[in-house]
Order: sequence, then C-alpha cells, then structure tokens
Amino acid sequence: MIFSFQLYNGGKRTVENDFLSFADYFFYGFIADWLMQDRINTARDQVGEAKQRVNAIRSQLSRMVW
Repeated sequence: MIFSFQLYNGGKRTVENDFLSFADYFFYGFIADWLMQDRINTARDQVGEAKQRVNAIRSQLSRMVW
C-alpha cells in the first residue's frame, strides 16, 4: 500500500503520506494479529475437543478390557 499511495501522489513524500503509510502498516499488523489470534483460539478449541474424545474412547476401552 505504501508504494501505491506514493505513486498516486506522484511519489512526493509528505507528512500525510508518512502518517498514512504508518497507519496502513500499524492497522494491517493489528488486523493480521487479530485474525491469527482467532485461528489460534479455534485450533486450541479443536485440540480440547479432540482430547475429550480421546479420553472418552480410552475410558470405553478400559471398561472393555477390565
């Protein structure tokens, strides 16, 4: 986005361009982090559910063996 914005303004560096470039970078990082955190939380929940299923199967198997 930095390059496209500079090309739009004829490549002139201004305080506004620098601020918008910083804002683009900052908010992109914020949004990317937020999305990644959502994926991590989803994966953590899926692992928890898998652990519960494995424990339930182990319990069933132990009752069959004994």
